[in-house]
Amino acid sequence: VPIEIAAMFFMLAGATNFALHFLAWRGRSFKVYLRDGEFRSMLAVLSAFGVLVCLPLYLQGEYAGDLGTALRYGLFQLVAYATDAGFATTDPSHWPVYAPLLLVLATFMVGCSGSTAGGVKMVRVVLFAKQALRELRKLVHPSAELMIKFDGKTVANEVVYAVGGFFSIYLGMTIVLTFAMIA
Repeated sequence: VPIEIAAMFFMLAGATNFALHFLAWRGRSFKVYLRDGEFRSMLAVLSAFGVLVCLPLYLQGEYAGDLGTALRYGLFQLVAYATDAGFATTDPSHWPVYAPLLLVLATFMVGCSGSTAGGVKMVRVVLFAKQALRELRKLVHPSAELMIKFDGKTVANEVVYAVGGFFSIYLGMTIVLTFAMIA
């Protein structure tokens, strides 16, 4: 268990923006991490996915109704998949049907920009979600000028549209390549 906890810590450190590590080291303060919107979003998604993965493992008695074991295996697999580290301590294919799908979804979006993790990066997911919400608000208020802000700064529309284009191409290529591999 201590080795798994240490591995999860370093997997999360690898999935965090390395510029944040530098700023924390230079300023000798961990507050840098909590001020970063992308890092907070990563922790929020990991927390939500952690509950959605570990709770059913416990409730369905996957690990003999032992909450500690369900948390241990569920969180380790979640962090390993989300950070694209390639580690595993158990086979999640026998877990409740949606849990392995959440692990794969975490692979696509949890890593921060400037990190070793793969996927579309958390900042792009956040901007894509904010753009989707802005478009819904524009349906209600068509003439409103709505700006997207991230970490207290306004994000230019060109950047938001570029993120949407990247996200669409990434998703489209994932679907095409998945069907190619199945074929």
